[in-house]
Amino acid sequence: MNIAIYQINPDRDENNVAFLCYENLERFQGNTELRSEIYDKVFEGEVDCGTLEEVYHIFFDWDNKGSSGPQDGQADHVGIVQKVENGIVYTVEGNSGDSCRVNQYPVGYYEILGYGVVAY
Repeated sequence: MNIAIYQINPDRDENNVAFLCYENLERFQGNTELRSEIYDKVFEGEVDCGTLEEVYHIFFDWDNKGSSGPQDGQADHVGIVQKVENGIVYTVEGNSGDSCRVNQYPVGYYEILGYGVVAY
C-alpha cells in the first residue's frame, strides 16, 4: 500500500494546531481555519500492508545516557513499519534527526520496545 505522511510546518501554523490535543482539534473539522497549506508532505512510499488498519507501529525505548536517563520500559518514540526483510525492520520515523526518514534496525534491536496497531 502506498501511504503519505504529512507534517505541520510551524512557520505556517498560525493557529498553533500542532500543539492542540485531539479533543480540541475536533473544532477544526470542516472549518476553514484549518488550512491544508500548513502541511508539508514528509514521506510517500510503500508499506507492507493491505489496509490502514494493518499498518504496524514500532515503539522504541531509547537508551538516553545523560539526557533523559536509561531505558525505563516506557515508549519514547514511535515509527511506522515499512517492511521486514532478512531480519531487518525498515521504519518510517518523524523527528529522526529533525526530519522524516526511513531507518533500519535488526529485528531484535535492544531499543525496540514492541509493535502494535492503532485501534481506529
